Amino acid sequence: MIFDARRLPPNSDLTADVCVVGAGPIGISVAQRLGRAGLSVILLDAGGLDHDPVANAGAEPESMVFDGVTRLGQTRQVGGNANTWLVRTGVTKRGVRLLPLSDSELSALPWDDGSGWPVRRSDLESYHRDAATILNIGDDRFSPEDFGTPDEGLLINDSELRTGVFRFGTGGRFVEQAVRDLRNDPGIRLLHHATVVEVLTNDTGTQATGVRIVPEPGRELIVRAGQVVLASGCIAVTQLLLASDAVRAGGLGNGSGHLGRYFMDHPMVYGGTLHPASPAIFRQAALYDMRAIGGHPVMGYLHLTDAVRTRDDLLNLSMLIFPRTDGVGFAASPRQDRGIKAAFNIREAMIRRRMPAPGDVWNVVLGLDGAIRRQVQGVLNPQSSLGRGGWSRQAAPEKRFTHFDVLHQTEEAPHPDNRITLGQGRDAYGQRKIAITATWHTEDQTRTMRAQRAFAGALARLGWGDYRIADQGGAPVLWSRSSSHFMGTTRMNASDRLGVVDTSGAVHGTPNVFVASSSIFPRGGFGNVTLTALAMALRTADAMVAARQALIG
Repeated sequence: MIFDARRLPPNSDLTADVCVVGAGPIGISVAQRLGRAGLSVILLDAGGLDHDPVANAGAEPESMVFDGVTRLGQTRQVGGNANTWLVRTGVTKRGVRLLPLSDSELSALPWDDGSGWPVRRSDLESYHRDAATILNIGDDRFSPEDFGTPDEGLLINDSELRTGVFRFGTGGRFVEQAVRDLRNDPGIRLLHHATVVEVLTNDTGTQATGVRIVPEPGRELIVRAGQVVLASGCIAVTQLLLASDAVRAGGLGNGSGHLGRYFMDHPMVYGGTLHPASPAIFRQAALYDMRAIGGHPVMGYLHLTDAVRTRDDLLNLSMLIFPRTDGVGFAASPRQDRGIKAAFNIREAMIRRRMPAPGDVWNVVLGLDGAIRRQVQGVLNPQSSLGRGGWSRQAAPEKRFTHFDVLHQTEEAPHPDNRITLGQGRDAYGQRKIAITATWHTEDQTRTMRAQRAFAGALARLGWGDYRIADQGGAPVLWSRSSSHFMGTTRMNASDRLGVVDTSGAVHGTPNVFVASSSIFPRGGFGNVTLTALAMALRTADAMVAARQALIG
């Protein structure tokens, strides 16, 4: 059943076994799993069934120091960020790149004991399978041998360098199908336009009693529940726990001061160019194109082995390759280049259904000729990218292309000074605003450059060719500071001295509040967080069912 919280009368009975905050992919999946277990569920979302610019505006921070990032682009809408998954896979236009964390990415970094996951990869296997089904990738196979063919001679299983495979899910079931399913589900009540501003607790803060919601400015409603699940994105979950400080100073789960710290993302680095040793490599490297194999979209990438990263103290990063042709394109002037970049920014704003920045509009006007020439070049010579593949299907790629552009998606180490805190102001709903401080630390950049050199050495030794690394004053060339893969600010640890939630996702000190979000990640690897975050959320849902059954005998 679906209700607009703005239309509910003041005396509405809003009581359930569980209140789930956030109706994105994770919140919807958790609510449905709990509902199938026989629990009554109220599912809340701050946005509407369609895009609501007023609701979205409330997600932006009061202040942000984030290496040039000016807007977070979060989505407050039923379906969450699945509304903005836009990878064109050939199977769907709403695709999302997926990859589970490896065993090494679940282990602690040498300089941070708290960065180790308190669960093993084997603990998540059945949940990864369930998450893979929900995300419509069919199974949880991620071995490149499952998708390579005998004529692809560049599948690497070397002591230093390996081939990996991304799979691609679809957001359709969270955007269209979920709304249809929830309308007809008597065990789940979805309330949209229900901004949660506080988790309510007893007088000692040891038990949650429900949440306080604001459907519209100046009006409040209370949702009562025996268990509360915070299933929004990393930033929204952290914001709500920090703001729930009426009983516990500093917010729920913040007894040791970790709440809001260790904020992580996946910086994107332009690596430079890879010049193959032979033109035949463009034909043999088809596995590294995004394409459908057996009806399932996949894309290969390269990564360094655990042994190399441990030996050389490196963070993990992927290597993505996109074939290019010398002489295609044009040399844009600084004015035209600003216009081209502004056009991309405006396109992103339109995709996320928000107003473009005035400066971008002005730069497009000034550099319109550059943006038009770039668009024409894109039509005449379409290029593969993070959102589009297909280059391997072009006739005679070995004759068409001259080199590869290299892109790295990098792991960011957890640093306690990268953090989310409460700001001074409130939004239109009375919700406490946040401030973000996040720096790409010099030591992370140094480890990234060393990893790039390790890639170059291994590729030369294996006969791929010459990887010419781009750098900016000895530092990596930052292509994008943010992948919007926010993690780490409610890190999971068995000890309340080292984390915010325990191994089941329960908040330390308030055990009937659970976090189902990428915010629990102690480390985040380099891949999209959705698959592992959903697997962990399903595991938390099962733990909640078990805890409730134990409570009622």
